[in-house]
Amino acid sequence: MDNVPPLNALRAFDVFGTVESVSATAEVLNVTPGAVSQQLRKLEESLGLRLIERNGKNVRLTSWGRLYHKDVVKAFGLLRSARQKVKQSQTDSSIILSALPSLAQKLFGPRLRDWKSDHPQSQFRLVGSDSEPALDDGKVDYRVTYGRRVHGFTNYAELFTDTVVPVCSPELVKCNPIQNTDDLFRLPLLGIDWDPEFTAAPDWKDWADSLNVNIREPLPDLSFSHSSFAIDAAIAGHGVVLGQVSMIADDLESGRLVIPINHRLKLSDPYFLAWDRSVLSKPCSSAIRDWIISISRLSSAKGASAIAQGIRKAA
Repeated sequence: MDNVPPLNALRAFDVFGTVESVSATAEVLNVTPGAVSQQLRKLEESLGLRLIERNGKNVRLTSWGRLYHKDVVKAFGLLRSARQKVKQSQTDSSIILSALPSLAQKLFGPRLRDWKSDHPQSQFRLVGSDSEPALDDGKVDYRVTYGRRVHGFTNYAELFTDTVVPVCSPELVKCNPIQNTDDLFRLPLLGIDWDPEFTAAPDWKDWADSLNVNIREPLPDLSFSHSSFAIDAAIAGHGVVLGQVSMIADDLESGRLVIPINHRLKLSDPYFLAWDRSVLSKPCSSAIRDWIISISRLSSAKGASAIAQGIRKAA
């Protein structure tokens, strides 16, 4: 910064280079012509260059002045653009939430209408992505992620730690009554292969081990890259899946899924909500952060009620 000329001098030069008139520059800047001339001399002294040619009352840029002015104009243009972006951000009512795809589809997506009905003036965009976004570039406002990935962010809050439980379609249970784990393991088992960067969710072997039950190999019969894909396959009657309670609560309540054996396992890591501090200046931003935290944490309570319904329907 020691090599940067005084800002007031640069501002005077920026305007003068456009109008090439000291009096007109003074009018734009709301100062006296003498103050403009003083700032222009300061800039020349700072650079060690003659930027202004003075011939009586005529004053104009030298060749060095014209060359320098081109970049000064660009610099002030960037400053004006930056200010405009900040001002727009402060008044922008749109919020972009990035979440892991299965959470976006199963937890947040079905509840967006509730938010919109309470905040009709806000604009909300939900993005499902496995990649962690940069929250400081203004493209994403909030991110819901899992486990250790949250340490790549500065500001975050823990949401909840999910559990998994076996679920399948009611039609599958009707055709294949399930009284015990042997009955369950005779059915097609659906698996979920998370991105290796995440700590894996409990799989069928983990679930069987927690019951001290030996499970046949190989496992599973079908695997999916996302939890929501596997849950939808279970709804379609393709097999049994270890469904996350936060993602299956609606399907249990509606009867699309039932619980053949109520034995649950907890995930090793919690889900988190992350954000950049600058987003809190947006209208409705704090309210939507509270909403995301609220529905995420309420999913556990709703899940407990839905599990009870899913067990009864499977009986």
